[in-house]
Amino acid sequence: MGESRNKPFWREKTLEAMTGPEWESLCDGCGRCCLNKLEDWDTGEIAWTNLACQLLDGQTCRCSDYENRQATVPDCVSLDPATVRAIGWLPQTCAYRLVAEGRDLYWWHHLVSGDPETVHQAGISVQGRTVSELGKDVEEYEEHIVDWPGANPYEDAA
Repeated sequence: MGESRNKPFWREKTLEAMTGPEWESLCDGCGRCCLNKLEDWDTGEIAWTNLACQLLDGQTCRCSDYENRQATVPDCVSLDPATVRAIGWLPQTCAYRLVAEGRDLYWWHHLVSGDPETVHQAGISVQGRTVSELGKDVEEYEEHIVDWPGANPYEDAA
């Protein structure tokens, strides 16, 4: 009984059971989900680009207008437990995805490390690796396809 009190909330609770602040704290601030993705109509395969949503701050890797983002970016995907389980493009390192799959958070996640900078230090975030989508035509997106956002350099470290 005493042991479970020492477990962090993400090891004890399902996504559905989390409080609002717990849910929000799961975001590691990597910014990968804020990159534009291309989907192959025939295969459903996702190709990542380095084109960032116009609201993504490339240094902090956080939304510059999180509360009102859907007014500016109507197709911004709001995550909830059902969405996390339904979409296949969440990064392999995403805390929401990891918890939904019953896995633990990585060492660089701020809830583990105690430092919001470790996501950047570990090379997980998009910090310094993006181009704004502003001024880009959809036809240009293919020129910005990259592999790294879908990769997990710490596959065996979880």
